[in-house]
Amino acid sequence: MNQPGAAIDSAMIASPDTVASDAESTMAISNPFEIIPDETPTMLENLRRDASGNAVALVVLAGMIVSVFVALGRLRAASTPGGPHPAILAVALVGLVVAGYLTYVEISGATAVCGPVGDCNTVQQSRYANLFGLVPVGLLGLLGYILIVIAWLVWATKPAALQDHAILAIAGISLVGTLFSIYLTFLEPFVIGATCAWCLASSVAITLLLLLSARAGKGAWLRLTGS
Repeated sequence: MNQPGAAIDSAMIASPDTVASDAESTMAISNPFEIIPDETPTMLENLRRDASGNAVALVVLAGMIVSVFVALGRLRAASTPGGPHPAILAVALVGLVVAGYLTYVEISGATAVCGPVGDCNTVQQSRYANLFGLVPVGLLGLLGYILIVIAWLVWATKPAALQDHAILAIAGISLVGTLFSIYLTFLEPFVIGATCAWCLASSVAITLLLLLSARAGKGAWLRLTGS
């Protein structure tokens, strides 16, 4: 006869495999990027997931917004046509390399080489890495930088009929690219909860291009419209 209280529910006894599984689960969620919450996290919760990386993203985001206003201020004084600024070509080439690498990662599904800050693979695997779920964002950036390099070369050769169009193209692409990059940079810390250093580098590059081309672009616009 079993003594009172001697019967032990076998369900209460944790097997070694179960204990090991629980331990592995605890270790697995130690990485904040692997946590899948039961509910949609708030912006503040996403921001805390990668405090250092997202802090860098916030600094870049603030700098981009300020740069847009600085560029608008430069529009007040249109420049006369002149030689193309060599810094525009240099920055565009850097952006082209960065965007090219991002395009490779997004299309191939390869694991990106990330720096010490942020988690670019989490960003690249998010649904925001593709526009409308079809076009890789990196590819858009790559095409934009290619067009800027081509426009700069047209500007450098100085064909009278195309010079102002080339200048305006550089300024226009830079403006659209900067505004889109502001949106993407906002998503990283507040929505995705991770920061991509490669993406931030591209955002900085396109913003610099806007600052370098804003005044010349305004002059080209005035000449083309006869204002």
